[in-house]
Amino acid sequence: MKLIDILKELSELSLQKGHASSKSSEDIGLEGMQTLLSVKGMDKYDFVEDPERNKLVEPLLKDIFSKHTPVNEEGPYKLVLKIQSGEYVFYLINTEASTVDMVFAGIMRLEKYNGDWMYSFQKAFDLKVLQVHWSNIGVEYRGKGLGKIMYTLVYEYVSEIGYAMASDSMLFEGSSGMWRTYMPGIASYFGIMIDDVLLPVTKADVANTSLIEKSKLDGFVAMENPPKLIRKIAHNVEGLSFANNEYGMITLGSDSINDKLAEFDDQRFMDVIDEFDSLKQVAKKFNKFNDIKSSSPKKIDSLKCLILAFEDAIIAVKQVGDRIVVQPI
Repeated sequence: MKLIDILKELSELSLQKGHASSKSSEDIGLEGMQTLLSVKGMDKYDFVEDPERNKLVEPLLKDIFSKHTPVNEEGPYKLVLKIQSGEYVFYLINTEASTVDMVFAGIMRLEKYNGDWMYSFQKAFDLKVLQVHWSNIGVEYRGKGLGKIMYTLVYEYVSEIGYAMASDSMLFEGSSGMWRTYMPGIASYFGIMIDDVLLPVTKADVANTSLIEKSKLDGFVAMENPPKLIRKIAHNVEGLSFANNEYGMITLGSDSINDKLAEFDDQRFMDVIDEFDSLKQVAKKFNKFNDIKSSSPKKIDSLKCLILAFEDAIIAVKQVGDRIVVQPI
């Protein structure tokens, strides 16, 4: 294939509404049977254009469920899980499919995620995370609400085994819509990941397109039982909007809270904080080094709180009246 043809295909791929690719239920089924039944086990099921395909549905379902007990279900749809090489592969099975090529309605792949830059989620936050890195609903099933069913069933199972569920850092239109408009409504805690720090956001925040366009997110995260440290961060920014630039975050990855910082003329942050009259003055110091992570990093007038993530501590810096308050988290 010529390079121009490859580029054309990639261009067309990126424009497909809601999905990174357009897999049919049959495509998902072929992959699913190979994963769940092995190549040898799938030989007896015929996907060709054959009017007798309806006779294969019952044997196929029996084969699948004899090897894999569903981990969740809603109506005729059952969720089957296969863990392989550390990857959690979920298949949405339609038990009322009329033909064998329609048995597999969707697929979702997740992997364990423990942060990749500053913190280990498990050590720093006492949190285990499974990150979605691929999901697809068969083209024949799209527009029928099955994406919401699959995400709900997977999220319920992930929560049940004690994990949070995170999005990938790159979201296509469909998955972006799912995370921005649906997941905040079913999760007890919904937030964003930036530099391995988890920050809470409201439904209004995630509906604001500037949150994705300007904030350089690592992804979204949903969970039912947020650990203590995550709850304390949320408490310190309660009532504030990240999307409206009312609070932001600064990560000082290799710096201890007792280290001398270049941003403060090689002085310890805690030694000089009393010299500042406003949060705006503090933000200006950090902004010289482009340190602030927020929806509008250059617009610091609206900031009411800064979360500072040091190597060994996280603190909240707030404007309370005419003074600066530092709150250890």
